[in-house]
Amino acid sequence: MSCQSYDEPFFVPTYLFTYTAIVTLKLEGPFILPVPSSVQLPSLKSLHLNVRKCEPSCGKFLSGSPSLEVFYLKEGEGLEIERNSRCNHIVSNNQLHKLVIESDPGYDYVQDYLEGHLENVVKAKVYIKLYKVSSQEFPILKAICNVELLSLWDWNQSMVDYSSLDFHQFPNLIHLELHLESDVVSLPITLFTCTTVVILKIAGWFILPVPSYVQLPSLKSLHLEVLKCEPSYKEFLYGSPVLEVFYLKQWYDGFEELRIERNSLGNFIFSKSLYLNLVIQSDRGCDYVQDYLEGHLENIVKAKVSMTLHSKPYQRYIVQSRAFSILKSIRNVEYLSLNDAFKSDMYNLSHHDHDLPQFPNLVGLDLHVTDLDHSPYLKLADRALCPKLEKYWLNDRREL
Repeated sequence: MSCQSYDEPFFVPTYLFTYTAIVTLKLEGPFILPVPSSVQLPSLKSLHLNVRKCEPSCGKFLSGSPSLEVFYLKEGEGLEIERNSRCNHIVSNNQLHKLVIESDPGYDYVQDYLEGHLENVVKAKVYIKLYKVSSQEFPILKAICNVELLSLWDWNQSMVDYSSLDFHQFPNLIHLELHLESDVVSLPITLFTCTTVVILKIAGWFILPVPSYVQLPSLKSLHLEVLKCEPSYKEFLYGSPVLEVFYLKQWYDGFEELRIERNSLGNFIFSKSLYLNLVIQSDRGCDYVQDYLEGHLENIVKAKVSMTLHSKPYQRYIVQSRAFSILKSIRNVEYLSLNDAFKSDMYNLSHHDHDLPQFPNLVGLDLHVTDLDHSPYLKLADRALCPKLEKYWLNDRREL
């Protein structure tokens, strides 16, 4: 049934609220909809209300419609509620923020939302988009303090001070995402000492201030996409003893991408810059993350190191200098793979300044070079540089 009226006042017949056969109901118009104390719509599955206001509230529709799956309300603020066999979905939108609550069918928080008891929302995913921050109290965040998954999106295009936000008041918080659009962000110290968070993501075009003291004992996955971590991202790794996955992307002063994984299969470090990619793979018993962070690449032995060079021709000197520097640092490694895409006209180095180091432990070498006549890395197959070399592959995986 669909009813549309632009007359004021508009009278709704009382039998409409107890009509047992109605499956779909839509009421639309700039009028006040009087909702009686008793609503009995046992067959209703879809309800669409676009009215000025429900008086006294729309709650009776929900309590009196046991089969309701989709509910849409627009009165001052937009409200959408969807119930089905897969999930429960609540979307509320006003001038200050947009609130989304998603939960499994076994956890229905519709009644809690309508009655203003957001503190009862626990087993759910909550997404909040802040359009305006009227104060530093963040009332909507305090209201959903018991939730397990929180994703906060700040659409303010000016500076916002989040320092008053206390994440210690979220006792059940496991998964936290912060997507911040502010140019300058002041974050609370409690963000870096939250003991319950297992998954943390921080993203935005801003400089992330990292305190000298980070203590995240439950953190297993950390994802950072920011302009820069100031002074360094390393404190996250030092203060997260059970961290398994770390991803970093920052653009300040060039470009840097870093991924670190620790699991039952082994340890994996992937580093990408404007000039080259570096991959370090090792067994579980050989963890070189600390050595990588502290710049002690010479300690890497029981690992496979892969290096790929990439740049524009005008960057060739920087790239080659960086490559030779890293090769000297990883000189003790046992397995090395190097991909060199440079052509002959791109080599412009003084080999006196960039001599290849000796690799005393290298037993496996895999080279992919574009220029077989001029690439300096072909010298790595020389027994004088690699006395223990056992296996050597060149380009087509043919063992030499």
